[in-house]
Amino acid sequence: MNKCTVCGQNCEAEQCFRHKPRKPLKRTRIKTNAVKLPHRSKKRIVQEREYNRKRRIFMEKNPVCQFENCGLPSTECHHAKGRIGELLTDERYFVALCNKHHAWVELNPLEAKEKGLSLSRLTQTENNQTK
Repeated sequence: MNKCTVCGQNCEAEQCFRHKPRKPLKRTRIKTNAVKLPHRSKKRIVQEREYNRKRRIFMEKNPVCQFENCGLPSTECHHAKGRIGELLTDERYFVALCNKHHAWVELNPLEAKEKGLSLSRLTQTENNQTK
């Protein structure tokens, strides 16, 4: 048995497996022909511009949190029915909330629906009932 020239451990080779130089791994590149899609569609970019304008005006009109008995300044715009499609810019479903209560609404959806701060997207709206 030989002793490792670096650490002195008994081993079969001149250097033990911990100190023996290793060959670098050969890395193969994966070739992809995938086309990068834009992060957002052009339609959505236009909607977000409109939303930012509407949100700013809504938050100026509603400076206080709309959660019952809160009174803190509103900092966030909650979408009671969600942000999908045209709901993003529909001001009927905007709710001005402080950061604390917006987090509460997101974490407690059933209680938020009972309080009227969130609405189900699955129920029919007034517009759908008249059609």
